[in-house]
Amino acid sequence: IKGGKKFWKILEEKGNKTSVLGQAEMIPTVSSLASGLKTWNFDKPICSDKEELLLEFSTCNDDEFTCKSDGACVDMETRCDKFPNCADFSDEENCNTVVLDDTYIQDFAPLERLNETVYKRTDIFVTVDIVSILDISEKNEVLEAKFVLTLKWKDFRIIFHNLKEKTSMNTLTKTERSSIWVPTLVFINTKDNQVSQSDDSVFTEVEKHENATINSFEENENIHVFQGKRNNFVMKRTYSVKWICSFNMMWYPFDTQSCTMEFRPEGNLDANIKLVVESLVYQGPTDLTQYFIKTRNMVFRETDESVVVVVTLGRRLIGVILTVFLPTNVMVIMSQATNYFKPFFFEAVITVNLTIILVICTMFLAISQSLPTTSYMKMIDLWFILVLLVPFIFVLIHTYMDMLRNYEHRKDKKNDEKNAEKIERKASILSVTPVNTVEPKLNADFVSINEETQNNALKKHYEEMEANGKDIKVERIVKLTKVYIPIIIYLSMVFYWMVGMAKYYQ
Repeated sequence: IKGGKKFWKILEEKGNKTSVLGQAEMIPTVSSLASGLKTWNFDKPICSDKEELLLEFSTCNDDEFTCKSDGACVDMETRCDKFPNCADFSDEENCNTVVLDDTYIQDFAPLERLNETVYKRTDIFVTVDIVSILDISEKNEVLEAKFVLTLKWKDFRIIFHNLKEKTSMNTLTKTERSSIWVPTLVFINTKDNQVSQSDDSVFTEVEKHENATINSFEENENIHVFQGKRNNFVMKRTYSVKWICSFNMMWYPFDTQSCTMEFRPEGNLDANIKLVVESLVYQGPTDLTQYFIKTRNMVFRETDESVVVVVTLGRRLIGVILTVFLPTNVMVIMSQATNYFKPFFFEAVITVNLTIILVICTMFLAISQSLPTTSYMKMIDLWFILVLLVPFIFVLIHTYMDMLRNYEHRKDKKNDEKNAEKIERKASILSVTPVNTVEPKLNADFVSINEETQNNALKKHYEEMEANGKDIKVERIVKLTKVYIPIIIYLSMVFYWMVGMAKYYQ
């Protein structure tokens, strides 16, 4: 005890003589031992040319950290875990995960030299975690997706300190992130060729893949050392990107669309790094507004050494059935029903069919404007053409049948029949026709000596024959509209749906 202070002393014994080599002030702690990190003053230089040395005495194991003030032992897994386990908080000091030497150059990728002329490119393992599909615009040809891009790589030039089993505990600080080399990828099929970012939104961690090496005893604290060539950097960032997607609408609404998310090293980085497909994860719902997710996969494209995520979208048919196919089928049935109207409702038949044509045309224009403008014909166009032909054909047929009907001739014929019936009634009162006698049906006007009377009789006869022929034509056309045309229409619809569904499930 000197001046009211207590000191630890290091004694040297030589024979029966004991001398003091050094001493350190005893700071009041819960421990009574001289363990921990302390400044020792020696009467003469020992192990160095200094008489004052910072030494650590410890009873801790290799997998334990020695608290500086009292020498208490804590598990190395709790070292730098963002929670003080030592009374003096010394376990949370000097918690740099990344250690760089003076030869480290941030701008260069970690190319590993195999021999004098051959270098090994750095493998960048790519994982894409699709959180959700935010928007699908067929007209703008855009698929907007929210995803997490994860890049993993090794850097043999770096040393890591005190890595934990739990990767999230090995998160780099902002300063550490800004001091290391990180890969940059280009999002190829975006409007402005967006690139991956290394900003404040990035989380960079280190994955532990080896057992620790204990640091040298010359250092005054326990440090677990890990090599950069055996442990991965893991960089994660969330993006919301509008990807350009070429929609092929030829088979709409039986179409299947494939949209891609393409990643490639920026600039000439592909000479130093190589992308490797690791995994693809999809967290979002499989049922979307218009589509559903059929398949998703990630492949490596050899031609430009890029990683491509392919999302295959199948269309939900129920919406199109309820808004297009069902209403148009109802209108086709209504148009077919006009064939059963009485002949004298000709104006109503034409009005109904023309109204149906206008309604179908309006629907056709609305659907066409909601879809991308294309130079080719779509399957939905064929459907509208089919249902438009039905009322159009019926209008033409009913107009032709009305032309065949000679109403004036039928009126005269009806009057003649009435007059003939009256004359016959009067004659039956005055005369009696013998049984088994047949009255000649030859019109006497046909052989009249009066040329004008004969001509009028023959003209009337031929008009009646023509009218009878027209009636036969009308009857055949009516059968055509009620039987054959509907059969053709519905067979065409069945064939249309068979072809469409075969493509849909292909």
